[in-house]
Amino acid sequence: MSKAIGNLEIDEEGIRILLDGLGRLSGALDLAEEGPEGMKLVNQFVFPVTFYTPTVEAGPLSVEDLGQLFMDFNFRVNPVPARLAIALDQSDIYISLANKLAKEPFIADNGGMEMKTKSLGKKSTALVVQSVLLRAVRGACEGRDFQEANLSMAADPNLTNDTFDQELESIAEFFTEIAQRMGHDRWKNRESLHLTAPGWQALGVIHHDINHSGLDLSDAQRSSIYNVIAGIDWSRKNQEWADEAKLGLFQNGELVILGAGRNNTQAIITYVRQKTGLAAKLESLSNASKDSLAAA
Repeated sequence: MSKAIGNLEIDEEGIRILLDGLGRLSGALDLAEEGPEGMKLVNQFVFPVTFYTPTVEAGPLSVEDLGQLFMDFNFRVNPVPARLAIALDQSDIYISLANKLAKEPFIADNGGMEMKTKSLGKKSTALVVQSVLLRAVRGACEGRDFQEANLSMAADPNLTNDTFDQELESIAEFFTEIAQRMGHDRWKNRESLHLTAPGWQALGVIHHDINHSGLDLSDAQRSSIYNVIAGIDWSRKNQEWADEAKLGLFQNGELVILGAGRNNTQAIITYVRQKTGLAAKLESLSNASKDSLAAA
């Protein structure tokens, strides 16, 4: 027993009331009563416990006190913001990949990744926040639908423990190729749309298109796609973002973004697919798959 705080002595004859967690404890007791195998499983459980112990001067807790504690414990608890939960999570494989990706030069040498924040502040020098890069990684590995919820699970994921290094290398190569072709100043310009949350997510999906959609692209075709992406005018002064991508209105020589983030991400994806020729390739692949199914 650790003595860093002190020892807690519990009188076996004292009155104790279980304030919360009755279902978990009852389930464990029922399992223990099933026999040795059940008891063996129960002995592997670890239940976190909070002890409410009144002082001698305060006297025993009343029914009202217990009711207030139950209410405080169950209804006054504020959920941890997603950005903080992501920063603390050590088990999610997509978060692990995002954290590894942030150490690659295309991010690390251009301001790095900021954690525990929802967006980059005006004084921030970072290139991206962790939660946005995570969405880009999820899209890069599993596609557009997988980006929408951080807790969703892919039925047959491309990212596994066995493919982790392969996916890391593939995504890092994709962004590195684009960054090098854009040049240092254009790549790290945070006013450009490619570094907005929808921009990062859209580029993640484009990586999925290239690597996980079934397209058999040659090195030359990949290089051409990188060139086109890098050659896009990602500034808000590009009127095509309003006229073709339908991201918003073009006012006073600059794009004013309208609509929800999800729609903006899809608009950028559609625009980039059209520019790179991926739209036609994906449509052709889809039609071939439908013809194959019809023939079968």
